[in-house]
Amino acid sequence: MNCKNCRANCTGAKHDREIAMCLGYDPPKTNADRIRAMSDEEIEDWYWWIHKEMMRYTDSRDFVYNWLRQEAEEGE
Repeated sequence: MNCKNCRANCTGAKHDREIAMCLGYDPPKTNADRIRAMSDEEIEDWYWWIHKEMMRYTDSRDFVYNWLRQEAEEGE
């Protein structure tokens, strides 16, 4: 679908982010955005960190789902 504001071909959450950027607002980056920008080595380090963190929770799916949507903290 083409965005009415920027004519970009985007959908879903990416579409919402593109519209916000076209309107001059840069929404906060989420943890999922940070992961998408990682190198292979950074993803490997992140994988082992998240694995250790999930072990502390009963429902690890909810933990990961919620963590990915949180705003990313600087320096993490």
